[in-house]
Amino acid sequence: MLLKIWNYIRKKRILRRTLLLSLLLLFWIILVLPLYRVYRDEGDLGEKPQRYGTFQGDFIQVNITVNEFEPTTKSVTVRYTFMPMGKYAGEENTLTTPIYASFLHTAQTFQENSIMNSQELTISAVQGNVRDYPFDRYLAYIPIRLREEDRSGPVVPVGIFYTDPIKGFLTRSDFDYNTKDFNRQGVELRTRRTNTVISFSVFIMILFWAVSLTLFAIFIQVVIKGRDPTFLISIGFTLMFAFPALRNSQPDAPPIGCVSDVLAFFWAMGINAVSASGILMYFVMTWKKPKEEENKEKDDDKKEEMKDEKSTEDETSSLNKTENK
Repeated sequence: MLLKIWNYIRKKRILRRTLLLSLLLLFWIILVLPLYRVYRDEGDLGEKPQRYGTFQGDFIQVNITVNEFEPTTKSVTVRYTFMPMGKYAGEENTLTTPIYASFLHTAQTFQENSIMNSQELTISAVQGNVRDYPFDRYLAYIPIRLREEDRSGPVVPVGIFYTDPIKGFLTRSDFDYNTKDFNRQGVELRTRRTNTVISFSVFIMILFWAVSLTLFAIFIQVVIKGRDPTFLISIGFTLMFAFPALRNSQPDAPPIGCVSDVLAFFWAMGINAVSASGILMYFVMTWKKPKEEENKEKDDDKKEEMKDEKSTEDETSSLNKTENK
């Protein structure tokens, strides 16, 4: 039954093309649209502000934005902006009391009747390594410590709006403002690659294995089954230059030596090098001249021999004539 349907479709060109277009559209709807939706949701998640702390009574609103994250150096660039509220707010958002602010290794005291200027600093992640790409995870601590007057003054309540629109990363943050421990006040940031980045990187790894094993199968066919390698020699050496470019097409790929390289790239390059070299060596060891060239060489050799015999006969006849004279 299925064979009859297939034969009928093959005879109908318009129906065949319509079915092909329908399958392509179905593939686009089932795979492309959901992946795009996942990509958009991951981007919107980082841009959506998260609220921590208190937003009632007397407090200072702190807007924390992660502007940049560099996994190679494990550095996080953070920007702080402040807005005093309640008893801390004077005219035109000035302070009614001095505020001591500590940001990791730096500290600053904002004086009374002054505006709390925005601050930008770079901090280092305490955990994580880019060599684990694309499964690398990082932990960073973004400090925010406010006191009245000086370091020993009363704790200033804070309300935090936190955003981290980092391209290619998913983050999860937790707020800790333990009033008894001055060193444990801020936002804990846990970062990993987005599902889109991980999926694409895994796809590249699978592609490396599929292509390299296919070339290795061709090498086996050439050596064992005697497949003609004439038109296959260039494939392996072309792939050796194509693989590094394919490897670097992964989003924010680090220098060579990460987990994805150990799982796929190194193996693919090795298998490809062995297969390509094997095909070339087999071609060199088994190469023979074409029969036409061999026959031509034989004919040329015969002609040369005939010329030599004729010249020898001419010389002999000339000598005989000379002797007779």
